[in-house]
Amino acid sequence: EIVQDYGESDKSEVRMIFSNYELQNFDFSDTYKFQALKSVLSNRIVEQIREARGQIYSAMVHSAYVREPQIAASLNVSFSTELKDARAVAASVSEILKQIESSGAKDSELANFKKAQILSTKRAAQTNDFWLANITAHELYGYPLYDEKSYAASINAVKSADVQKAARVLSDRLFTAILNPKSSEKR
Repeated sequence: EIVQDYGESDKSEVRMIFSNYELQNFDFSDTYKFQALKSVLSNRIVEQIREARGQIYSAMVHSAYVREPQIAASLNVSFSTELKDARAVAASVSEILKQIESSGAKDSELANFKKAQILSTKRAAQTNDFWLANITAHELYGYPLYDEKSYAASINAVKSADVQKAARVLSDRLFTAILNPKSSEKR
């Protein structure tokens, strides 16, 4: 963890990075499992921390599961909060990830993820940028070319236990950076 008092905002900006660079095998289908984990974690952060407690203003969750330059998985969670709440909110995010690790995803969370993922990818597949990225990834890394039916089948195959397993890969590998507002003497 690193904490610095250099921020220009009156809020604390927090970034939590859960990462694992010690993975041995790459399976492209695991990409969908990490996307589901991202979705479940993001929704729970909004429900449990933003809506129920009002402790954050916004939260962003990004996930990655890559083969090159080395096999790695990561989740990045960023949020803005009051200075007094920064560490407590970070602890709550870690606790939510532990809950997912022990219990997996709820059926409703998976259903929402699947529906949104299939629909958003179907829409994206109507753009040149999508196809340029898809063809490039296919040629450079051997990733599958997008096919609507195959993609939907792969997304629909993700189970709660898969989300649980993805959380286990990352849960104890955390780096946190907190950027607090400059103290009033430095402003």
